Amino acid sequence: MASAAAAAASAASAAAASAAASPTRHSVSAGSSSKPLQPLPFRLKLAALNELTRLGVALKAWTKDERTRLEARLQQLPSSGAHASFGVPLPFCTQQTGVEVEGLRVPRCMVQITEILRRHIGTEGLFRVSGSLARMREAQKAIDVGKDVAGMPHDTAGLLKQYLRDLPEPLLTFRLFEAFVKAQRLAVEAQRDEAILLLCLELPETHMHATRYLMHLLHDVVQSEGNLMTSYNISSIITPNILKPEESSGAGPTSAHELETHTTCVAVVERLIALWDRIGIPTPQLIQAASSLPDEDTCMKEYMKRVLGNDKPWWKRIVKPSSSSSKSLSSDDTLHLLQKAAIDYRVPASNPSSPSPK
Repeated sequence: MASAAAAAASAASAAAASAAASPTRHSVSAGSSSKPLQPLPFRLKLAALNELTRLGVALKAWTKDERTRLEARLQQLPSSGAHASFGVPLPFCTQQTGVEVEGLRVPRCMVQITEILRRHIGTEGLFRVSGSLARMREAQKAIDVGKDVAGMPHDTAGLLKQYLRDLPEPLLTFRLFEAFVKAQRLAVEAQRDEAILLLCLELPETHMHATRYLMHLLHDVVQSEGNLMTSYNISSIITPNILKPEESSGAGPTSAHELETHTTCVAVVERLIALWDRIGIPTPQLIQAASSLPDEDTCMKEYMKRVLGNDKPWWKRIVKPSSSSSKSLSSDDTLHLLQKAAIDYRVPASNPSSPSPK
């Protein structure tokens, strides 16, 4: 038994090490290639939950109502074809249009928009100055039918904000909103940064990749001369599109809770911009903590229990993994089953092993 435990710990450390190489391996300029960030083992995710609890930022399991609303959001699939991007869940958009860039997998429209913005990164008031609504609507229609993005810098920046704002599940997710707020309100700065980065590890994989990619762009915008955009300015503009409480969703007025937490949320995004090259990379200390946990299958069950609650596995109503696909759970991201559900709603229930639509 002792040798088996040692072997399991060694396997966890080795698996985590591939995901946790030094930040410089991932700190590449836009458009260059890098070895992809690896899906995190459940041992690492469970270790991250434990560390967050230690810091006083414990995550609560979903309530029944929260799960029902999440299922509804994941069912918002496009009817206009495989290229639809706006208003579509990020996992589905990434599955259908995702491309590899900077060692990440992100939606094609985000990559094309970013390439345009990087060519005009010194434009004064980038992200602050409004673009033409008419041109932005035309560009959105073009993206949703698979055409390339084109437009003026301010139009394109506005298009990126619109894409992020229209996501049914925000980039930093409804579930983690309160945790990000609590993390930023910790008394010690080092603990604030640690908690914020740990929470990024709890994001669904597609959200974590897109977050890192976006924060890299915003970091370079802040560093660029000429656009007159400070970290605070750009964070204030971007924050309502990516970090908001669930009651703020929709076209209604800003909720009182969103107003009360706005300053804190802006500070969270400021730190994410500053720490962009550490997003998604476990620290050596976290890897060490993960190596002392039980085997991967046991950690997966414990993690899912703590995230999804003690109820009967509600996700089985929307996904019925085959015996072969269930083996992949140990290496998939936090909400693998939910992300898979966003694709599999189109697959007949009687044939869950059918290929996903292309």
